[in-house]
Amino acid sequence: MKIASLHVYPVKSTAGIPVDRWPLDATGLRFDRRFMVVDPFGEFVTLRGHPRLVTLVGSLGTPPDPTASWLRLTVPGHAPFDVAVTPHPDSEPLPVRIWGEAVQARAAHVVDAVGAAIDVDAILSKTLGRPVRLAVFDPATTRPVDPDYATPSDHTEFADGFPLLVTTTGSLAELSRRRGETVSMDRFRPNVVIDCDEPFAEDRWTRVAVHTDLGEVVLDLVKPCARCVGVNVEPGTGRSSKEPLATLARFRTRDGKVYFGQNAIHRGVSVLSVGQAVSVLAVTEPA
Repeated sequence: MKIASLHVYPVKSTAGIPVDRWPLDATGLRFDRRFMVVDPFGEFVTLRGHPRLVTLVGSLGTPPDPTASWLRLTVPGHAPFDVAVTPHPDSEPLPVRIWGEAVQARAAHVVDAVGAAIDVDAILSKTLGRPVRLAVFDPATTRPVDPDYATPSDHTEFADGFPLLVTTTGSLAELSRRRGETVSMDRFRPNVVIDCDEPFAEDRWTRVAVHTDLGEVVLDLVKPCARCVGVNVEPGTGRSSKEPLATLARFRTRDGKVYFGQNAIHRGVSVLSVGQAVSVLAVTEPA
């Protein structure tokens, strides 16, 4: 097996950036879910309720550069603008909440093509049809991973709960077969896609190793990923339907939830690349 693709999502719920090679930092892939759109009360806003978020497209240079200082964000109907990936220490504190958890963030610093500050909150509010703000994760703070699945040293930024989401090509192929048409992996917003022929083999994996140029990096697959109506939002357009969740629900429902992919926690930092070999270290049989 090997890594088939890697994906970074700098702004939560917006379009992802495919990368061929990318640093795996302490909190996950560098810049992943570094930014988040929030309402006036600091509550996180996602594509589940605002599917137009997927029409926002970010870039970190061409080709994507993990040393970039700015994220270039494109919003339909507006010229691209640049957002600093690391907030200035004097930037406005912006307390936010994600899944009921209070997190310290800061207001994003945004400039236009000539370096003049612009009101990104007004632009995003107009796009989404409601007042919102763009928050950036405060590097002076930490956000621990769920202690039921992690150690005290495990952290992430604005991901739903875990540093990485792992899926496989075999599982997507099986879903596409049952659906009767090709389903895009983009709908499931994974970080690491593993090339594996066996559908849903990842259900049994509890630990895998990625063989990087810097040595072996272990990924603990700690929790199946329950899916919501967000997977029914078409990437690029924001249009919604009942698929592919309806098809997935027919054969992937357990305890009232629909599953696709595995949440993972990495052990150590490294650089991941498409094509790197992946081996299974430990498995468990499903109950």
